Amino acid sequence: MNFLKSVNGCHMHKNNLVTIFPNTQNFHLTKDVGQICLNLARHLKLKPTILTYKNDQQYDAIKQEVKGLHLAFIKNPLLIKWLDFKVIFYLIKNARNIALLNVYHPSIESKFYCILYKLLNRKGIAYMKLDLDIEYEKKLIAKKDARGFLNRRILNSYENLFNRLVDYVSVETNEGLQLLTENDKYPLKKLIKVSNGVDSKYINEHFGEVNFNQKENIIITVGRLGVEQKNTKLLLDALEKTNLHGWKVFLIGPVENTFQCDIDNFYKNNPHHVNNVIFVGATSERSQLMAYYKQAKIFILSSNYEGFPLVFPEALHFGNYIISTQVSGAQDITKNGVLGSLTKIGCVKELASAITEKISSDISELEFEQILKHSEQYFTWDACLHELVGKINVS
Repeated sequence: MNFLKSVNGCHMHKNNLVTIFPNTQNFHLTKDVGQICLNLARHLKLKPTILTYKNDQQYDAIKQEVKGLHLAFIKNPLLIKWLDFKVIFYLIKNARNIALLNVYHPSIESKFYCILYKLLNRKGIAYMKLDLDIEYEKKLIAKKDARGFLNRRILNSYENLFNRLVDYVSVETNEGLQLLTENDKYPLKKLIKVSNGVDSKYINEHFGEVNFNQKENIIITVGRLGVEQKNTKLLLDALEKTNLHGWKVFLIGPVENTFQCDIDNFYKNNPHHVNNVIFVGATSERSQLMAYYKQAKIFILSSNYEGFPLVFPEALHFGNYIISTQVSGAQDITKNGVLGSLTKIGCVKELASAITEKISSDISELEFEQILKHSEQYFTWDACLHELVGKINVS
């Protein structure tokens, strides 16, 4: 298989866990793609490998950032519509040496790779992580019966075969689990909740433990600023209606070119916010982002929709009080609003009110400790993977 290049001498043995994830970039290695692969493999005593293709970067440009995590890179993928035939060749050759195959998103290709793997290795474990956007899933469920008769028959047969062969399908939130259960989307005995989390031990060792006395009157948001999904404009509109009383707001992440006009108008209309609402831009080092989390008291997410954003467990780990629109994961991460504030999606008035209320009352040390406890109980990778690990037998 000379089309496949791998890092750190990654060879195929029978104790492999392979995650198939197209177009893997550096940042994926410290998020769910890399961390589930690494931590699941650690618990199950398997060798973690990420198989990637469709990359717009050269192989050598993808750094090995996470110790112990191996990367297999398919050069010049042979794509025909949604399938990569080199991935198929890879599975045909290696399926019997893969103890657990992990794929992402309920796409046609991800389901196909699971089906092929299980046909080649009946003893292997096939696991799909959905990364579910609840609102989008509701639309798909509503449209299901609107498909043509032939398409419906073909897709139903394909989905039934996948459901019969796959071992586990995970969803990130309680709300998502309930939605899929009520609509019989996947076999109940195979459906499991696996939230996104953080490696608290790694973060504490490399970036230091968080302390309440380090906290300042700082609000942060993290993401691709100005894209439709993140709805950064909603946050600016809310800040326009907010007296910050000396608090500073840092917006962290790359800024869409089309959003610059909105930023200019915000400062033009609100000159009093020039020095306390600050666009940081993209952070080149992970340590820079961690420093913002450590200093901040409040984290805001103003998104229109999400799956389960990794910024949620990151913010929670550092004791940030979370103010969020009611996207997927917001209820779980805030303990149904007990440890945070939930606002209607797109509602400027509610978001402004939530910000005003929290900076007026400030964050108490008791709230801070409760947030940290909630993080440790439910949103470390060990906690998130506990149930799934208990179900899997790869002996």
